Amino acid sequence: MTGPSSPCDAVVIVGGGFGGLTAALSLRSRDPSLPIVLVEPRERFLFQPMLYELLSDELQLWEVAPPYRDLLSGRGISWLQDTVQSIDGDGRTLITAGGQTLRWSQLLIATGAESADFGIPGVRRHAIGFRDLADVATLRRWIRDLRHQRQDDAALVIAGAGPTGVELACKMADLLEGSARLHLIELSDSILPGNAAFNRERAAAALERRDVTLHLNTAVTEVHADQVDLNNGTSLSHAGLIWTAGSRPSWPPLNPSPALEAGRLQIQPDLSVKGSSSIFAIGDATRNADEPWPSTAQVAMQQGALGGHAGEGRRQVLRLVWRARWRSDGVGVQRSDGRPGVCAAQEGGEQEDGERGEGSDRLLHEGEALEEERQAEQQPGEGLDAVPCSRLG
Repeated sequence: MTGPSSPCDAVVIVGGGFGGLTAALSLRSRDPSLPIVLVEPRERFLFQPMLYELLSDELQLWEVAPPYRDLLSGRGISWLQDTVQSIDGDGRTLITAGGQTLRWSQLLIATGAESADFGIPGVRRHAIGFRDLADVATLRRWIRDLRHQRQDDAALVIAGAGPTGVELACKMADLLEGSARLHLIELSDSILPGNAAFNRERAAAALERRDVTLHLNTAVTEVHADQVDLNNGTSLSHAGLIWTAGSRPSWPPLNPSPALEAGRLQIQPDLSVKGSSSIFAIGDATRNADEPWPSTAQVAMQQGALGGHAGEGRRQVLRLVWRARWRSDGVGVQRSDGRPGVCAAQEGGEQEDGERGEGSDRLLHEGEALEEERQAEQQPGEGLDAVPCSRLG
C-alpha cells in the first residue's frame, strides 16, 4: 500500500489491469494535482498473454508481472492493496474488505472478468484456470511430477478449445515430452470457434502432430479429483484439469443496481455507466450497445486513457504491450514475440490477422513508434530484453 487517501475530489479506480493501470497513469500525466487512488488486491500487475512464456521459463517473473510498487513508485498515485466489497453510487462511497471507506468525485470500475464454471459440479473444487501466477506454479508442479513418474496412463485435460486452451495444449504437449496424454474438450464442432478458418486449420494440424486428443461437440458434466464426466456418458481419468471454457464479467456489488447490456455494465460513449454521472467503467465488464468493442488488452488500454494524452507511465505500459506484439484476437496461434505461436510455428506461412479494428491498429502504430524511439535512445549493445524493471514503471 502506498499512502492511500480519499478526499472528496479523488478519482478512485477499482482494478489494476490493463485498463485500470493505464487510466491511473494517464490521469496522473494530465493532472499532477488530481488525487488518484488505485484499489487492486494483487501485488503484481499481470501481463496474461505472456503466461505461456513464463510457464516454459522463456521469460522471467519481472518481465511478465512487475510489482505495482515499482510501476507506481514516485508517481503520486495511492495504491490500496485491497478488494472492494460494495459501492454506494448515491453516497459516492465504497467499502473495502479491509474495512476502509473511500469517497470519490469520480469512480472508474475496471475489474475485468473471471472464470465461469457455468454451474458445473466440481469445477471450482477440482480444476485450475490459466489466469494467474498461482495457476502457472501449479502447472509447473504437474509437469515436473509427470515427467518424473512416467506413468503409462497419465493424462491431463483442458476444457475449452478457444485461444487459451489451444495455445496451452500445444505448450503443455511440448513441455511434457510425452510423459502424459493431453485431452482437449470443446463444446462446439471446431477448435477456435469464431476464429479465421486459416488459423483453425493451422492450429488443428499442430495439435494433431503433438498427439493431442480432441473431443469436439463434447461437454463436461462433472469434474472429480481424478476423473471428468462427459455428456456422451463416458469419463476421462486425469492427473489435473485446466478450465479455459469461458469467463464472465465481474464487478463489486453496486447500489443502485446498474443498467446492463448482454450481462455487462452498460456504458455510454464517454464510458460513463448508464444513469450515472460519476461512475465510469471500462474493459471486459462493460458493453456499449451502439459500438460493442472486443474484449482485448488493447481496447482496455485505450478506454483507460479516457480520451487524454498519456505520459511516460502509459508509454512504459505500451512498450510492455509492444514487446508482446499481440497483433491478433486469435492469440492462440501467435507467439508473444511476433512469430507464429506454438500452435502455428511449424505449419509454415504467415498468420492471418483477426479483425482488430481501427483502435487496435492505432495502438500498434503507437507501440511501433515508441519502439523506434526507444531504439534511437539505446546505447550500443542494449537489447530490448535488457530494459530493467525500473524502466517499466
